Amino acid sequence: MSDPMPDLVGTYEIRHLLGVSRQRAFMVSCRDGFPKPVAELASGRIWRRDDVVAWVRLHRPEAYARITQGEAEGL
Repeated sequence: MSDPMPDLVGTYEIRHLLGVSRQRAFMVSCRDGFPKPVAELASGRIWRRDDVVAWVRLHRPEAYARITQGEAEGL
């Protein structure tokens, strides 16, 4: 049996998790220390949702406080 597919997010979801603009979400995702994307598609990079939420919790606690349980599990 194969492992279940992890929840994935792109820049669109990251901007909503952080509460920032598209441009700011892109800048944040390029910073050292931000989780590495699991793939880069023609439409952009994608990350594991759990990795991004963990990063937000550690580095942007004010944004993490705004994330509801539903948003943390899947927008």
